Amino acid sequence: MAALAALVGLADARLAHAQGASRTWILNGSFRQIHTSNLFPFLENGPSDTTFSPSVSLAYVRVEPTTFIQARGAVYASRFSDFNQYDRLGATFSLGGSHRFSRRARAGFSVWRNSSLDAESLYLTRTLFPQISASGKGGSAHLSYDVGHTTILSVDTSAVLSHYSTSVPVPALTLDPALLPSASFPGLTEPGLAGPIGPLAQIDPSQFALSILTTEGLGAGETDFRLLSAGLGLTHSFTPVLSATGWFGYSNVRVTSTSNLTSFPSEGGRTDFNVALSRQFDPSTHVSFSYSGERNAARVPEVTNQALVVQVVRPLNEKFQLDTSFGYALLRSSSSSLGGTIVGGFGLTVRREKNILRARYDRTTYLAYGLGRDEVADIASLSLDRAFSRRLTGYVVGRFRASDDPLDPSFYVSMGVYGTGLSYRFHERTHVGTDYTLIRTTRGRADVPIDSSIWSVYVSYGKSFR
Repeated sequence: MAALAALVGLADARLAHAQGASRTWILNGSFRQIHTSNLFPFLENGPSDTTFSPSVSLAYVRVEPTTFIQARGAVYASRFSDFNQYDRLGATFSLGGSHRFSRRARAGFSVWRNSSLDAESLYLTRTLFPQISASGKGGSAHLSYDVGHTTILSVDTSAVLSHYSTSVPVPALTLDPALLPSASFPGLTEPGLAGPIGPLAQIDPSQFALSILTTEGLGAGETDFRLLSAGLGLTHSFTPVLSATGWFGYSNVRVTSTSNLTSFPSEGGRTDFNVALSRQFDPSTHVSFSYSGERNAARVPEVTNQALVVQVVRPLNEKFQLDTSFGYALLRSSSSSLGGTIVGGFGLTVRREKNILRARYDRTTYLAYGLGRDEVADIASLSLDRAFSRRLTGYVVGRFRASDDPLDPSFYVSMGVYGTGLSYRFHERTHVGTDYTLIRTTRGRADVPIDSSIWSVYVSYGKSFR
């Protein structure tokens, strides 16, 4: 919702650049009223409440022929009708940009700091987490250099420091990773390479804490999280349609948690590498082969994950597009082999008049950072988007995720997310809408599912000034 207004402002900024202007201010405001049937969706029969969440942000964008700078500040709040002890006021600031030093050298950077979990960002994950107080800061940098006409060398670094205070334990996999949107370095159009440093460096700052909660879980008490990462990537084009990429990265993670008056520190390194070969047959059809390896020394015993995957993307015609991938992944620990599993999936996109239908299934492996779990997950989703008119749009979506841990056969989590929503646009800057989501979570194969529902109405406004 607020993101829609931000995109409108950034589009105005790029248009201003094309017209010769170099400075744009972007003002966004939003208000969302949320009713949830269970504030703690991981607890059966949790309490319900109504939340009011206003937010205001101001961004400054400066564009020059070789430089792009964006600064943004936001203030947001959450007010609970019944559980006033969870009321909070937060703010975030971010600064990012990119610069082209020459025809060969480019660089990007981003720094950020926040004092609370963003209410709107929390809602995008369909949970409010009122029992968590968080603060964080971090930064990342990217440098790429054209070694030749067909070869690009890139270096990435990032650092994240976060602190959490929780009054109620939050188990792992409370969130669905697919619900976490990502960002990139402002003005830098080249895509990030594979590997943890790429995605981690590009996660929206207000979402980073959530990405950790997704798979790590938090005990009641105080938790400090530190992640330092660096990586090196190489891209080479053999011909205009045949290219290869390689990536190697190292991360050092430290998690210190105080739970029930007991301290549990964890520190270790993680290495990742990825090599891929891609063949482009036409603008919308390509085939790629990739091999990746991960080694997590932050937990005992050490765990490694290796995967070989083949991916094909091809449109069947103007209305149908199919992509499929198939591979094999092998999880191992220093004490035993956890066994291999088939990975991959397939997706179908159908575009017909005012409707877009998307169906997808994937089987993936995840190697944890720090104290998290190593998982094998099956994910299925089906969604329908429809434009009823130029101003009115709607959607229906269903998504199911089931995960288990090869190191712990007793661990099992499944989560179904089913929702629908409508959005109406007034002019170009104002949106109003409503949405409803039902979340069903099961922890343990024999456990009773826990249901929680979230319903909201919202209004947002965005305007750019040049």
